[in-house]
Parts: sequence; structure tokens; C-alpha cells
Amino acid sequence: MSPLEEEFYNFFFLVAVVFVAVVRTATSFLLYFVPRWLKSRRKDIRGQKVLITGAGSGVGRQLAIEFSKHATCLILVDIDRQSLLQTEKLLDRRSPVFIYDCDVSDYGKVYEMAEKVKKDAGDVDILVNNAGIVAGKYLLDLPEEKIVRTMEVNTLAHFWTVKAFLPTMIERNSGHLVTTGSIAGKIGLPKMTDYCASKFAAMGFVEALEKELRGQKVDGVKVTIVCPAHIDTGLFQGLKVTLGSILTPEYVAKEIVLGVLEEQETIFLPHFLKHVFVLREMVPRWFLIKCFEITGNIKMMDNFTGRQTNDVNKPVKTD
Repeated sequence: MSPLEEEFYNFFFLVAVVFVAVVRTATSFLLYFVPRWLKSRRKDIRGQKVLITGAGSGVGRQLAIEFSKHATCLILVDIDRQSLLQTEKLLDRRSPVFIYDCDVSDYGKVYEMAEKVKKDAGDVDILVNNAGIVAGKYLLDLPEEKIVRTMEVNTLAHFWTVKAFLPTMIERNSGHLVTTGSIAGKIGLPKMTDYCASKFAAMGFVEALEKELRGQKVDGVKVTIVCPAHIDTGLFQGLKVTLGSILTPEYVAKEIVLGVLEEQETIFLPHFLKHVFVLREMVPRWFLIKCFEITGNIKMMDNFTGRQTNDVNKPVKTD
């Protein structure tokens, strides 16, 4: 390819990208005013086996409640067995429930748990990687052990659960992988260096995995990435935002389940955030920092307490 041809190709590609972006944004804006039930068909998941990590509290517990309304078979995983038993009491009785206490950051324990799941319940149809922890400290105040622990729970655990349950999905060319990410996986936030890094990594992992699957002609395994704003769970106890609102676990869980039924690729919560992040790429970083300073959100984590534990290797709970 000559230099002139290469320059023409690059220009044509840029025009095509801009055109697609404009059409996609305009379509998305117009669809915002269309009733949701008219936009897409919803699949039937009755009888499907849904595995949820971090199901003992917060969004994980609410996800179990929402999925149980669809008569699914629920496989609930958490590091705290007692919290799982509390979740089980809240579920629709139509749903068979299997409970496994497991530290999902430990691949040996995950693979051991996976063997029990296959024996007890069978192959997993929908895998929801939801477990997560946050330290909420400035980088220089973060013990190395907590940084490692955050990456193990929020990122590496996704590798282990997917490696455990994806092979049968590929064999059947059917299944659904759901990653509970965060807006912290799209934009850096103060006193969350470890959390943001882990969420960026988790979302990058599943995006890369999706391309691997399509490259192997596996088009029946769907992938959904969830990007919620801050959620009112114990995980972020003490956080304060001056712009926007803190989401409820009930709202987030309902939207995630709807997203699975509609096979949405990415779910921003609240939904208008998808437009905000399009604009984010068009402004310089210093402008974003100034916005955080003006709104006061630069200090959103100053009163953060979260769930406390003295053992860095045992987070009290996950959401």
C-alpha cells in the first residue's frame, strides 16, 4: 500500500467511525422515548441454572430474588454461608436453590466448587460475576495485601469462574456471562485506585473474551457488562456524592435481569450515563478533574467507612 493509499484508507476509516458513532448516538437517543417492551424481545429463562457470586448481600442478594421470579434454578455463592441462608429465605419457592460457601479468589476452591455444582445441579446457563470488595484509601495508605486482595476478588475471580463454567457453554454454544462492573471501570475515582484498576481489568477481560468467542465461531454465548454508578450497599458505606443519586440494589438487580432477558451488551445505570461516557472521550482529562472539584465529588470518599475487617485475607462481605 502506497503512502497516498494508506492516507486515503485512514481518512475513510475515520469518516466511517464518526458516521457510525453519530448514527448510534442518535438512534439511542430516539429509543430513549420508546416504551421498553417495544424495543426488543425477551428470552425465556425458566428452568435455566443461574450462578451468582457475592449472593449473600447487596446486589447479589437482590439478583437472586429477581432471578427467582423467573423460576430459574439458583446457584448462590458467597464467602459467608450464613448470609446465603438469609438470602435463600427471601426467594420465590418455585426456584430450586443450591448454596456454596466459597472464596472465589482462590482458583483451587472455585474449581472444587464447580465440580460440586456440576454434580448437584448440572451445567450452568448464566454466570453472574458479582462479588467485589473496596478498600477506600489513598494509594499511599493502602497496604500491599489489600491491593492484592482487591485484584484477586474483583478481577482474578472472574478468570477462575469463567474457566470453570465456560467450557460446557462453548460445547452447547449456549449460555450467558454477566459481569457486574462499575462506572469505576470507565473512569478513575478518588481513593479508589485499587478498585478502579480491578474494575477496568475485569471489564477488559470480558471484552477480550467476547472477541475470542466470536473468533472461535461461538455466537450463542452472550456477554453482558454492567456499569452502575454508586449503589447503596454496605460496600460503599459513608460515600457521599453531590451530583446525581446513589442507586438502590433493588433497582440495579431488576435492570440487570432485564438486560439478560434482552441480551443487552452493556448496561449503564442510570441509563443516561452511556451518553455521558461518549462525551467523556471528547474532553481533556483536566476538564474532568475540574468538574470533580467544582461539584465536590473529588472528596466523595472522605467519610467512607465500608465494611470493616481486620483480616485482609477475609473480606467480611462482598456485593
